[in-house]
Amino acid sequence: MKNLRKLCLGIVLLTLFTLTACLGTKNYNYKMNNDVTDGNVVVTVKGDKVINYSTNIEIKSYAKSNLETLKYLYNMYYGFLKGVKYTIDYNESKQLAKIKLDIDLTKADIKELYKKRILIDKEVKYISLKDIEKILSTQGYKRVK
Repeated sequence: MKNLRKLCLGIVLLTLFTLTACLGTKNYNYKMNNDVTDGNVVVTVKGDKVINYSTNIEIKSYAKSNLETLKYLYNMYYGFLKGVKYTIDYNESKQLAKIKLDIDLTKADIKELYKKRILIDKEVKYISLKDIEKILSTQGYKRVK
């Protein structure tokens, strides 16, 4: 009887360990290219929950005179949010604005993301991969395998 209990406990622990290992993180890549913008997004998920959103965007033929406005808007939009980091660089010879945005959704406040209109639905507890894919597809992004 004791051996049967130990065997059952061992099977349960092995099953839990296997399931936990299968629930690791996975990255999904998305790209968008058009006449004005090249974009690359990497979404990191654990299960169905998005835990990190990282994007690199290049805006072609961008006037340097608009750069300060772009920086101001990004600061106003993302500057005070927990878990958000961004950089904006400009290549004057190519007239190319480069934006890198990282959102760590394990640190970000969902309510603040809703207030800034980054999220549409304020009742969510987390952002699902399905929701991100809907948003990205409306912006012209395609999943890259």
